[in-house]
Amino acid sequence: MLGVLVLGFGGAGMTGACGAPLDPGPVDSCSTPPDTPPDTSTECAAPMPDPCMRYRIPLVGNPSTDVALRAKYIAAFGSACYMSAANTFDCFYQDWKAACADAVKIGEVS
Repeated sequence: MLGVLVLGFGGAGMTGACGAPLDPGPVDSCSTPPDTPPDTSTECAAPMPDPCMRYRIPLVGNPSTDVALRAKYIAAFGSACYMSAANTFDCFYQDWKAACADAVKIGEVS
């Protein structure tokens, strides 16, 4: 009985889906896409300026969740350390000498 119902509903669905054929309409009824101008630029793109180097020092502990440790790092390393938008606490430097100088102090801070 169940099989007959399934076949009945399936047949009804197929009959409705295959109703009257669609009228294709006149041949010129399709719109043509707008013409795109060809790329006529003869200039090269502006060169990329030299990116600034960023040096990250690995920190001991988890200052992302440990507020007291985070405060110690900020007190020791200043504005080089910050909380990112991704909720990670990192210290970045533009100069490798400054990064190395602060990296030596990580053991004292943590």
